[in-house]
Amino acid sequence: MQQRGLALVALAACVALHPSEAILPIASSCCTEVSHHISRWLLERVNTCRLQRADGDCDLAAVIL
Repeated sequence: MQQRGLALVALAACVALHPSEAILPIASSCCTEVSHHISRWLLERVNTCRLQRADGDCDLAAVIL
C-alpha cells in the first residue's frame, strides 16, 4: 500500500512539473512571407542563418538570415 501511494505521488509530481501548452505556452517566431530574390548586398552582410521547417508551429519552409 505504501509503494502504491509513493508511486501516485511520483506520478502526480511528474504531471505537475511537465510543461504543457495550457500552463506554459511555447513562444515561437515564424516567417510569414518568403522572398524569392535576395540582393547580393544583403547576402554579403549575413552573419548567421537558420532553417525553418514547415512542420509544427511554422507553416513555411524558409532559410532565416
